[in-house]
Amino acid sequence: MKTNYLTCALTLISLAITPFALAEKSKTVKIERTNGALHSEFIELIQAQVAELKSGSGRIALKGGSGFRICTADLYVSEETTFVSLSVGSIDFIDEFYIDHPAESFKSILFQNRTSSSKKTVIQVDRRDGGFMIRREGGNLFISTRKKEKSSPECKFALNTASFYDGESE
Repeated sequence: MKTNYLTCALTLISLAITPFALAEKSKTVKIERTNGALHSEFIELIQAQVAELKSGSGRIALKGGSGFRICTADLYVSEETTFVSLSVGSIDFIDEFYIDHPAESFKSILFQNRTSSSKKTVIQVDRRDGGFMIRREGGNLFISTRKKEKSSPECKFALNTASFYDGESE
């Protein structure tokens, strides 16, 4: 009987500890508030897709979803910045923003960080009037945005289904 209680207790303890032992370590780095720093981080996140654009600039069209909602995103990539247009059809949500425009003021930015682990990388920008989060996890890109009055759901895009339009601009 003592062995059964001891075995049961050890099993329960190991089950309780296992999630903490398996928890993935991540590292958060502040992205400098200088023109081009955030854009460089973003381009590094999707470098294989940017390489598909022969001239190094153009539009990357993504189709995906969030639950039953259909999401589309267009990433207009140039050497200096990326313009993102995110649309969630069933709730008539559209948000458009630059990732680190060269003439951007940093006054409204509260923070911009990159959090990395072995499985995912997250870029998060929080502004006084909203913000956005872009996460790369394996072959998927997740985008969500927040405006003063409305937030988007987190949209998931499979990068292997992206369409590329070399030289297009917003």
